[in-house]
Amino acid sequence: MVEMIQIIFYQYKNFIFYIIIGVSGIVLDFIIFYILTTKFLLFYQYANFISVSAGISNNFLWNALVNFKVKDKIIKRFLSFYIVGLIGLGISALFLYLLIDIIRQPVFLAKASVIIIVPIIQYILNKTISFRKTENI
Repeated sequence: MVEMIQIIFYQYKNFIFYIIIGVSGIVLDFIIFYILTTKFLLFYQYANFISVSAGISNNFLWNALVNFKVKDKIIKRFLSFYIVGLIGLGISALFLYLLIDIIRQPVFLAKASVIIIVPIIQYILNKTISFRKTENI
């Protein structure tokens, strides 16, 4: 049983670490979003942009240094990672609009729903683009 768990962990360790790091980014994203919308009364789309940007930056640093262990072309990798993050932001903004303004779901429930969908898409893109181990980034 232990061997099986070790094999599974080894096979999916980048994804597992990506999820763990992603959770830290989600927590940071959610805290900043909450503060900006409740304390500063910032419009939810502006707050979402700021909070998602903070989460993207957090996740890039941890993924680059700890998970994928890449230190070359760090600026290009960050820009690639950030672009993938912006794609996620676009998806997030669209879903937030649909859930909050059209369906009338509570803001924080909508944000929680979006946080489940977007990271899966971003992992696939980041693994194949931002953290690939080739010379052509």
